[in-house]
Amino acid sequence: MSKLLYKKNGGYDGVQVYGDIKYSEEQYEKMKEEFYQFECALEKKYKPYSSEYCYEMGLYLSQKLEQYRVVESSRYKFWESLRNYVNTKNPTKVITELRDPYEYCYMLSKMDRDLVIKYPRSRWDHLFDCVTAREDSRLYEWLLDRDTIDNNDCWQGFIKALKVYFKGIDTSIYSKEEMYDLYDSILSKTILLFDELKIKGMKLKSVERDEFFQRTKNLNDKSEMIKIIDDIINKKD
Repeated sequence: MSKLLYKKNGGYDGVQVYGDIKYSEEQYEKMKEEFYQFECALEKKYKPYSSEYCYEMGLYLSQKLEQYRVVESSRYKFWESLRNYVNTKNPTKVITELRDPYEYCYMLSKMDRDLVIKYPRSRWDHLFDCVTAREDSRLYEWLLDRDTIDNNDCWQGFIKALKVYFKGIDTSIYSKEEMYDLYDSILSKTILLFDELKIKGMKLKSVERDEFFQRTKNLNDKSEMIKIIDDIINKKD
């Protein structure tokens, strides 16, 4: 019978908890049933894997971390246990520890709900995949304060630009105002890039978009940035 905590080589593996607390098989079966019922109820309220669905799932996961006294730093192990031993109604797939669907739900639950529902889950996945950007909570405050980025190309380009700008940089050295100015500048350059590409009827490869953001890091002059776009396009010929 499935358990969250199971014996292995004379010890226990699975969920990590404070102290030497052990749970009975009945308790684990109860958790399994509770989780299943929660998912069923959630699907009646929201479209599965929508932003609303994942936000509520994240709140539920947070409650379970507290209820089962899971060490915060061990929550990735808990997510793994949910997949492997609780066997939920809709088991999630995981790419790496930092790109875990349960972790993404958990992260969404820590954000303002108004911001979460502002964008579809796929947009959040794209952002969370960029570890260099997601770690600074001021990004979420900035996104909440700004108009919605409706264009999907611009959203993806903006995330790509964040990765280029902040690679290897500890953003804590910047004040909130400085970060907001950087975010505003990066978004403006992203919009300019895709507006110009649309006018020209062109597309750039990922590495070419990286080049644009690298070359315009310290530029604010629109005409100079358009010249760089033209230069990158001309090199394609």
